[in-house]
Amino acid sequence: MPIMLAIMIKATLWQIPGSHPCEAVHTAMTMKGMEVKTVNLLPVMHKPVQRVMFGQATVPGVVFPGERVVGSRRIMQRLDQLVPEPPLFPADPAARLKVEEAETWGDDVLQAAVRRLLWTVARHDPKTVLTALADPETLPIPLPIAMAGANQIVWGETKIHGVTDETARTDLSALKGLLDEVDCLISEGVIGGETPNAADLQILSSIKLLSAVGDFRPLLEGRPSVALADRVFPKSSGQVPAGVLPADELALLS
Repeated sequence: MPIMLAIMIKATLWQIPGSHPCEAVHTAMTMKGMEVKTVNLLPVMHKPVQRVMFGQATVPGVVFPGERVVGSRRIMQRLDQLVPEPPLFPADPAARLKVEEAETWGDDVLQAAVRRLLWTVARHDPKTVLTALADPETLPIPLPIAMAGANQIVWGETKIHGVTDETARTDLSALKGLLDEVDCLISEGVIGGETPNAADLQILSSIKLLSAVGDFRPLLEGRPSVALADRVFPKSSGQVPAGVLPADELALLS
C-alpha cells in the first residue's frame, strides 16, 4: 500500500541545481517512489521567486498536492507522513532523537559552513567554479548567459550568506573538526546504515559537494564519510580543480 500511494503522489521541487539541501530532498523523494518534477532557479534570483511561491526566500520548496512546504527539515518530516516507507526517521524514540539532532546539526551547522566555503572558493574564481559545478541540462538559462553573470551571482551570494575574509578564515580552520564530527556520527551508528535516514541525507549531501572541490579533497581522502556520500549520492558533481584557494587560506585547512 505505501508503494502504491507513493506512485500516486506527484510533487514539484523548486530548487537551485547542485544545492546540497536540494539534493538531499530530491534523493529523499526518489527513495519514497514519488514522481518528482523540478523547477530550477538561479542563485540570487531564487529569492523573490521563492518568497512569492512559499513565503520564504530559501530553497528547497516542494509543492505537494494541496500544500506547499519549504525548508529541507520540514520537507523530510512531511515526506515521512505522506509515505511512511522507507522511513527517514527511526521508530524508536531514542534513536529518532539522535537522528533528529544530527539532522539539525547537518542543516544548521555543516550545510551552512559548506555553503559559505563554496562561495569562499568561488570568490577567487567565479567562472571556473560555476562552470565546473553547473549542469547545463538543469540550468534555467543557457550556460554562456549564466557565466556572463558569474561575478554578479557570486557577489550576490557572498552578500546573502555573509561571506567575508573573516568568515572564510573561520570556516576553513573549522572544517577538519566538522569532518571529524561526521566520522563520529558514523562510528556511533547515527548515520551510515543500510538505508539512508534524514541525517544521512542532510550531512552526506554536504560531503559530496565538498569532495567536488579540489582544494578540499586532501582533507577528505580516506574518510568513511566520502565513501558513504558517493553511495547515497552516486551522481558525480563537476570537479573544481585544485589551486583556486590562495596559499594562506589553504594553510588553514591543515
